[in-house]
Amino acid sequence: MDNTLRASPRFSRRYVHLLISAAITVGFFYLLYTEQSSHSFWEMLAGVWVTGLGIYFVLSLTGVLIRALRYKVLLNDIVGVEKTPGTGRLILISFIRNTLVDLLPARLGELSYIYFLNRAGVPLAAGASSFGFCIVLDILVLLILVAFLLVLSMVVPAFAIGGMQASSTALAIGIVAVAVAGVFLVIRYLPRLFHFAATLVKRLAARLPGKNSARLAAWLEENIEQIGRDLESLAKRGVLVRLCWYTFWLRVLKYTSLYILLLSVVRQWNLGPEQIHPLVSMLAFVFAEASASLPISGLMGFGVYEGTMAFVLAMSNVQLPSLVQVSFLVHLITQVKAYSLGIASMFVIMWLDLRQSRNGESLSDDSAPQAPHQLSPHRSGALPGGPSPRDRAAG
Repeated sequence: MDNTLRASPRFSRRYVHLLISAAITVGFFYLLYTEQSSHSFWEMLAGVWVTGLGIYFVLSLTGVLIRALRYKVLLNDIVGVEKTPGTGRLILISFIRNTLVDLLPARLGELSYIYFLNRAGVPLAAGASSFGFCIVLDILVLLILVAFLLVLSMVVPAFAIGGMQASSTALAIGIVAVAVAGVFLVIRYLPRLFHFAATLVKRLAARLPGKNSARLAAWLEENIEQIGRDLESLAKRGVLVRLCWYTFWLRVLKYTSLYILLLSVVRQWNLGPEQIHPLVSMLAFVFAEASASLPISGLMGFGVYEGTMAFVLAMSNVQLPSLVQVSFLVHLITQVKAYSLGIASMFVIMWLDLRQSRNGESLSDDSAPQAPHQLSPHRSGALPGGPSPRDRAAG
């Protein structure tokens, strides 16, 4: 009875969160349906630039390949080449991860990466270490890209936002130098930061009441410390720089593809890079993704994502017949692509695992003797019908 009473508040909170998310999504679609615009949704969809849409898909798929290669390089160093899944399976895992990140709130879909790695034979600790490390790299490289575009808009008149330019090139160079130096310092001392975080969690654990809190703190301390040790190993072997480059191109491909997708949608109104700055596009997508990662953000992110993106574009003086409809169409295209590839990847992984299990059962149940020429002397230690190495040594 006590357990039921304790579990009921959690259940009620989840139920309330689900209801609020559903209300946000229903309200958004009602607003979208009743909104007056010069273009209907279907007319807008028909006016999408098909060539740009194809470029978006190619760049997006290339980004998934880069993500899988980054996973492979990282896991090769952590668990070894033998235990690291192949590039094809890592690509499938990346597709599934992209789908569940968009589907589940608070970016809980990120944990699917650890789950499917574990199904492929990677230990949970190693999957968690690579997961945490990739998130840190993503944040650092994203800061570099934002700083670079900001400086570019201040120095180059063609990239200026609303006439914003630097009074001198020295200021821009100084910003770049500080940003790059700061990132390299963070990467250089990243293992120490994780060790410090583990020590801090250990100290906090001693002050937390209850056994469950102590167990959680101990688990966090152990995993954070493990990530720190893995980072030290990566830094000593020179893998860290390669991972940074993979992450850099991954971020570039992601936001370039989204920028081209946005331009492909607004091209029907004769809008282009002159009206929508690359930095504005990146900030719009970054804030939209961050808002959709909140615990309450609408079903599958629909609602808050479009509102945030439309708000950033409006604050940047982007003139469109309907910012909300444009944001919804861009979001819808990304979701259709992610869900179709993610669901297909799930079925492919299920089929591969089923075939592997059947092959294993057939090998274990196969008791028929093999032909002499099918046996390998390297595996059996002797030719069929001949004496074994131990018999020859005894003779």
